[in-house]
Amino acid sequence: MATIIKKANLMKTKVIKALVAVFLLTMLGGCRSSQSSVTTKQPRNWCDVYNRSGKRIATFTSQKAINYFSDFPKKAAGNVKKASLPVNSQINYRYVIHQRIKNEKATWRIYTNKYAVLNFHPHHGMSSQTTFRTIWRLNNQTYAEVSHPQNFKS
Repeated sequence: MATIIKKANLMKTKVIKALVAVFLLTMLGGCRSSQSSVTTKQPRNWCDVYNRSGKRIATFTSQKAINYFSDFPKKAAGNVKKASLPVNSQINYRYVIHQRIKNEKATWRIYTNKYAVLNFHPHHGMSSQTTFRTIWRLNNQTYAEVSHPQNFKS
């Protein structure tokens, strides 16, 4: 009987050690990934571009590219749609513009049916309920520009 109890205690100790090891590895892995994201942070505003499968395909730091997307709402204000995005919409590209100083970001999703959706995420000091979303129906020229991310490379 004593042997069975010893084996059970030994097994319990091994399980606890394994769980602690998994927990520590998970925590260290999480710290490592957050550190790597900090070290790759750009020294100024930047834009990451992702394809439809979510793979980052480019990063732009040129002021010209940043200004294009910053000025877009003013230029395209006449095309703002109050309606929701059509059901058959498929994403083509996603542009994520990061504003370094205030830690704000805006996400542009460009769809194959010439719609664009802007989600603006304010800095961390503001409520998450202040996220803004606007939908545009793009004209042919604008759609051609944003459907070729390589055009923004400088």
